[in-house]
Amino acid sequence: MKISERQDADRKMPPRLFQRIMCHVSFKRKLILVYIFAVILPVLLAGIFLTTRMYSMAIGRTVDKTLYYAENIEQRINEVTRLISNLSDQIYVNEDLPKIVARKYESSWSVVTAMKNFTVFDDYTNYYPEVKDIEFYISIKNLNGNYNYVRTTDDLENYPWYQHTVSQRGLICWDMVYDEESMNMVLALTRLLRASNGMEMGVLIIQPDEMYLSSFLNERDFQSMLVGKEGMILVASDTSKIGENLKSVGFELRGPQDSPNVYDAAMNGEDSVATVLPVKIDGMEEPLRIVSVFPTHYILEEANRALLAGFSAVAASLLAALFLIVFFSEMLSRRIRTICDEMHSIASGNLKEKITVDGTDEIGTLSHDLSRMVKSINRLLDKVYIADMQKNRMLARQEEIRFKMLASQMNPHFLFNALESIRMSAHASGNQELAANVKLLGKIMRENLDAGRDNIPLERELSLVENYLLFQKFRFPDRLTYRIDRGGVDTAHPVLPFLIQPVVENCVVHGMEPCAAPCTVGISLWEERGTLSVCVSDNGAGMDQEALEQLRKRIEKKDGDNTHIGLRNVHQRIRIYYGKEYGLSLERNPHGGISVTIRIPLI
Repeated sequence: MKISERQDADRKMPPRLFQRIMCHVSFKRKLILVYIFAVILPVLLAGIFLTTRMYSMAIGRTVDKTLYYAENIEQRINEVTRLISNLSDQIYVNEDLPKIVARKYESSWSVVTAMKNFTVFDDYTNYYPEVKDIEFYISIKNLNGNYNYVRTTDDLENYPWYQHTVSQRGLICWDMVYDEESMNMVLALTRLLRASNGMEMGVLIIQPDEMYLSSFLNERDFQSMLVGKEGMILVASDTSKIGENLKSVGFELRGPQDSPNVYDAAMNGEDSVATVLPVKIDGMEEPLRIVSVFPTHYILEEANRALLAGFSAVAASLLAALFLIVFFSEMLSRRIRTICDEMHSIASGNLKEKITVDGTDEIGTLSHDLSRMVKSINRLLDKVYIADMQKNRMLARQEEIRFKMLASQMNPHFLFNALESIRMSAHASGNQELAANVKLLGKIMRENLDAGRDNIPLERELSLVENYLLFQKFRFPDRLTYRIDRGGVDTAHPVLPFLIQPVVENCVVHGMEPCAAPCTVGISLWEERGTLSVCVSDNGAGMDQEALEQLRKRIEKKDGDNTHIGLRNVHQRIRIYYGKEYGLSLERNPHGGISVTIRIPLI
């Protein structure tokens, strides 16, 4: 034996040795080995991995949910600040307030009376639950701090927030202001109000209701706080913490403060996870921060539930696999019996037999091959029939699409010409007669928009044509005349929408407009041998025989250029809907102009 052949034999020996060993192992032991190596070990490994993954996902989901809640709170806070900013804009442009401030008062009672009659501040406070208080700091001699008006003092003018507000010269500012009622620093809008003549009237303060803002935070099952400068708690789900500092409640901000941040923290000696989301408000130098703190055990409860679910899934998988192994032998023999019965049935000529054995093993492969053979025979028998059905269905679909495309081209073309007529007429005359023509245009546009594929009565089409001619007669009062001869035809016959109007429009646009002489458009209807004929003629510019032949060829093409779109579309729609023996015929008139005859069957 050559060396290369011996090496090949050595490489093939392990598989052959394994096969010889497995041939002497009982079927039951084979199933046990398969169960151990193919089921228990993979399921355990996958279960451990998935359970660990679920644990991490539970923690991440809790953090993401907290940030999502914080973003919702941020959005609602921004809505409140925008509302208050809008209220300050309305106060800023109020015309009564400058009169009150500029007036000279002789007594305190006159000041009180004037302020009391100006109810804007009280109206806003009572109507909007988002607003807690509105104060206006002004310098009036006899003002004693009545109602919403406060007299400015030297100490007040030295406050940083007051000086910053005055320096902004009427721009909206948001700052921390001392509230005498709660004796805490609160968030408030401050704004210098100036009259239209540039006079500085005073400083406006609008304070949001902290209890209203706290209601946003109370909707969650963990602690949330709105924090301002230097860690001052402005709003909190636990209202007892409002006005305190973060450090006083055993909490400290860490990490970046200008972007969302998540970190481990301790609050009141309890291990927790904190999320910080900055809230940027227009007019405020330093952003506020939404701080959410939830204990670690809050996360672990959900994570432990995930662990329990994971282990339960693994145990259920192992039990299911054991159940499959126990019944595998019975299932194998049943599959063999099933495929034998099916083969006998096919051999007897039953080509409709349904193969019910599945799988990818040897039995399943044999079953699939048998099934493919039966399907191939059936496909050969049905090939011609299926091909014909598909071809007919495709042609019908193509015709339907072409019909819709042709119909959809009519409306923009017609509406463009109608609107252009109105524009030219309005530009030329501008008289009150436009009212009647606008009414006509409304009728025409309504017919245009309501038109679909369904047939309409012939009288409705004729009414549309007459409205269109009346509208064009307004445009050309001395040049256009028309006549409609129904010829005793029953106008209740159903016809395609926009069957006659595009032809009439073609006469006006291409027959009358290029010709300076007066033009008459005639419409005649008659019935003959089950066919309805409509002749539309004019004595306008017309065309020579060569141009007429080119137009006849153009309307026969399903796709063409953008000239005479109306005639081509009407002709193609008639042929698609009624058949190729119907459509348009074009002839030259002896005294000038063109006659277009529409022929459709009476339905």
